[in-house]
Amino acid sequence: MPKTTILVVDDEPLIRKLINAILSRRGYMVLEAENGHDGLERFDTHAGIDLVLSDIAMPELDGLGMAQALRARRPALPVLFMSGYTDHDQTGLGEDDQRKLLNKPFTAQQLLTRIEQALGRAS
Repeated sequence: MPKTTILVVDDEPLIRKLINAILSRRGYMVLEAENGHDGLERFDTHAGIDLVLSDIAMPELDGLGMAQALRARRPALPVLFMSGYTDHDQTGLGEDDQRKLLNKPFTAQQLLTRIEQALGRAS
């Protein structure tokens, strides 16, 4: 059975490295991108991405714009958002996507639980 592949998009290299370490230890294959444009490119060149975990606020193309483009390519693609903003108005997320928001900072267990939920493997 192929590994579940997660695309992690965040403009902070340390955040990407930390998330990569957490997810890799759990057995996920992790691809990284530093902004929305890079994320779209990685998505288009790597078949089989099962989930995208993206920061919202990034330079060039933010997470919301990238998610909209990804959903045009694959409407059922699970996308989880991360944000250091605690005010929902600042995130720019619609009501449906609010439930897909992981507030920074988060623990490894919170991250793994939300990933499993988004993949439909946990309640």
